[in-house]
Formats: sequence, structure tokens, C-alpha cells
Amino acid sequence: MSETANIAKMAEKVSGDIFEIFGWERVLPSDQNWDCVSEEHEKKTHPSDVVFRYKHPYLDSTIYFTTDLKSFAKGSVTKQQVRKAVASLGMSAACAAVSDAWQTLYLASDTKWDVRGLLFVYNHDGEYSGNFDELLADANSAKTGLSSSTVLHVVDPERVAYLVTVANDIVALKGKKKLPVDESRFWFFYPDLIGEPSRQPRAKSATIESLCGPLIVCEYILDQSVGPAATGALVYYSRKGEHIDEFKYILDYLFRYQLLSNCDQIVLRMARAVAEAPALFKKAVDAYVSDFNDLQEVRERLGRVKLETITNVVTVFSQVEIGMGER
Repeated sequence: MSETANIAKMAEKVSGDIFEIFGWERVLPSDQNWDCVSEEHEKKTHPSDVVFRYKHPYLDSTIYFTTDLKSFAKGSVTKQQVRKAVASLGMSAACAAVSDAWQTLYLASDTKWDVRGLLFVYNHDGEYSGNFDELLADANSAKTGLSSSTVLHVVDPERVAYLVTVANDIVALKGKKKLPVDESRFWFFYPDLIGEPSRQPRAKSATIESLCGPLIVCEYILDQSVGPAATGALVYYSRKGEHIDEFKYILDYLFRYQLLSNCDQIVLRMARAVAEAPALFKKAVDAYVSDFNDLQEVRERLGRVKLETITNVVTVFSQVEIGMGER
């Protein structure tokens, strides 16, 4: 296997490892080219490196992602490359939605479905520190010809690194029996929203929106063999916690969706917290209690919430190791 192929395999392995923890299903076959059905695309085929799917907790459909996996070293990606990748993925996703060939390969015939594109960008040397948003800013629909009805999601290098950290943390907590291994006792939290009831209150999958947003919220029931049965919530917060209002927003979320009423323990875990975050969190609790006229009940409920910081994980694979794994 060539060096280039080994590098490409890194993104495939990382994406598979991450999304398995978050309840996504990988649909085989991988690395497929399938016939284009749009003359406007001026292409014979489109690629699907990997296809993932999950059941959406609010929509009565299964979300399918035709995925473009990118693996690059520090400084090796340009605006032109990103724009080209987004344009190619946009055509691929639009075509997959109407392509009999793609649907025959990947769709379950007995479900409602929605096809989206996913660009997954992995920095394989762990040294990228650029602003990927600036690269994406040049890849808008006006410059790439994307259809307004085509939905694309981008998991950039910084978000990939964060999701690796969260996924590893969930696995570690299960290993320490702080989270249940039994899948029926652990789920992702999606509450009823105004005008949009949750079809899966105990969702087995995390949505792409939550994975790319500030909060990933899980609920669990601890096994009685570990100790007294307890319900809990695990809240991963991706931002730095530099302002009191950030924590007041999270506390408001916990109140609004009744996690403080229904859970015996709530842990807020942060991988990017600034040094002042714990002190700001305490100030946010005090300010929140003050807003409720210093009610003791509110303070007791908020006392169930603990802030914990976690160590970032950097995943860097050896090309030799990846290559030998194929033998």
C-alpha cells in the first residue's frame, strides 16, 4: 500500500472510531464510485468514501451521509482544495438523493430517509492550528454552484480533535464504571421542543447538529451492582467557559428541560476550559440562585451539578502501522 493510501486510511479509521461511539452505523460498501445521473454535473461518476446513517430523534426519517474523508498534514490544505472538495461533495449529495445506483447500494428500503453530504477533515500530524472557517468562507454556494436544497456538514480538524477527546472520555468512563456499559442504560438526550416532539427521547445516536454544536448531552442509569441506582446526565461543553453567561445558559438548559429535577447527578465536562472556568461556574451558580430570590431549593438542585475538566486527546497514527494493518 502506498504512503498516500496509508494517509487516506487514517481519516477512515478516525471517523469510524468516533462515530461508532456516538451511535452512527457505517453502511457498506466503502470506497465506491457510482453513476452520476445529472447532466449539469458533467461527471460520469461520484465517489462515496464512506456512508454513515442514524435515526433522527425529531424527524421521522433516517439520515444518510455520503462522506468525503480528507487527511492532510499541517499547511497542506488551501482554499482552492476546500472549495473543490465542497463543490464535489455537494454534487455527490444532490445526485445520491435521486440516484438509483447509490440508493441500491446504501438505502434500507423500508425507511424514510434523507441524504446529506459530510466532509470530514482530519489533520494526521496533529499540528494544524489554522482557521479552517476562513477556508470554508470561500466555499459558499455562489462560488461552488451548490444547490440550495443540498445539505452539507463539515467536521473540521479542530472539531475532529474535540470529538476524539469526547469519544475517548466516554469509553474511559465506561471502563471505570462511572457510566453503564449496557446500551439500554445510556442514551443521548433530545427533549421535546416547542412544536417538535422527540420521537426518540432515549436516542442511541448523537445528531450531527449536536456533535458540531456547543453541547452533547447524555443520560444514564447506573447499574445497581455498582451501588445505589442513580440517574445522571453527562454534559460535554465544547467552548472555553470564559464568561459567566456561558454557564448561566447551561444552567438554564438544565432547568428548562428538567434535567435538574430528573437526575440525581449532573456532570459538566470541558476539554477546552480556561483556568478561570471553575471560578466562573461558581459565580454563575450564585447569580442564578440570586435570580430566583436565593431560594434554597434552587441552590440544592444546582448543587447536583459538578464541573470537571478533561485532557485533550491528540490522535496521530503511524503510516507504517496503518499499512501493516492491511496485510
